[in-house]
Amino acid sequence: MGKPYLGILIGNRDRNAILNGEGYEKVDLYLDAAKKYGLQICFFRFNDIDMKSNVVIAKFPKGHNTWTTRKISVPKVIHNRAVYGTRQQNQIVKLRKRGFVLFNGWNTYSKLKIHQLLEKHRSLKAYSPITRLFTKRNLNYFCRFSSFFLKPDRGAVGKGIVKLSKVEANLWRITHQNKNRKLIFEKTKEELFDFLVRYTKGSRCILQQTIVLQTYNKRPFDIRVSVQKNFEGKWQVTGMVAKVAGKGHYLSNVFQGGTVKRLDEIYWNSSYLRIKNKISTVALQIIRYLEKNLSNLSDVGFDFGVDDEERIYFIEMNSRDQRYSFLLAGMEQTFQETYENPIAYGKYLISQNL
Repeated sequence: MGKPYLGILIGNRDRNAILNGEGYEKVDLYLDAAKKYGLQICFFRFNDIDMKSNVVIAKFPKGHNTWTTRKISVPKVIHNRAVYGTRQQNQIVKLRKRGFVLFNGWNTYSKLKIHQLLEKHRSLKAYSPITRLFTKRNLNYFCRFSSFFLKPDRGAVGKGIVKLSKVEANLWRITHQNKNRKLIFEKTKEELFDFLVRYTKGSRCILQQTIVLQTYNKRPFDIRVSVQKNFEGKWQVTGMVAKVAGKGHYLSNVFQGGTVKRLDEIYWNSSYLRIKNKISTVALQIIRYLEKNLSNLSDVGFDFGVDDEERIYFIEMNSRDQRYSFLLAGMEQTFQETYENPIAYGKYLISQNL
């Protein structure tokens, strides 16, 4: 009997980059992990699956950007790295009804939904900054703060995030950072709502309370935490890395001009261990609670903020963590583990379904 298959579901946009060894997915790391756990990995899209026959045309990596194409039965266990729409979601429902296991099945959770879940929890709500749907009524409420953020409800890599800062009683400054460019507008409170609706083109957005973050070299930073299931099917914190905003900017995302640092570069001695342990504890509490409300979670990236009093704040969950921050920070071993753990968890699921 040959090695069991583990499928990796990818999106149409990612396919060519993956096959050419480009983009953010590191196929060689998946391949190394598959060899370690005695699996054959293959990559495919929804378009490659014949739902009538449960057969898929899959790409098998051989190393050094070389591939073979084979028609096989759809693997019983699949790791989802794709973002998809309603039609594909219906396909997933059908696959699950037929006994297939797809972990990290949904990769575009609403930011608002995650915060609403946390706010229902007696103790975890303390880690959630005030977060509401962008409406005229909620905007009026947020105008009592000196500053707050407007964010796309399902945005990524810092795109579309606007900061609003009170200049005086009835005047607001709107700052939109796009990579290394800044757009700044000033509007009265009465003009604010209509302006923001036009500026966001009516897309679904959230309002979020500003966290006064700790700084590194006078630049605010937040902390990306990789939380994954391992070869025993248990949650673990795989690694943490600090994302530091560019000079004069408020966004820490690398895509928006931010940089990354190891936590031991940011914190010294006892404060490093204290912050690391505190965030680890909170991250595991949050993921175990979210798992009860969101199906098939297994591999996420949390963003946390820390203020000057060392209070921890949950900013958002990334359900398709792109992992590269660890590599950029020189944390090669952690980077490798972020690829190995999903394969290890896949092996665990396969062993449970044999």
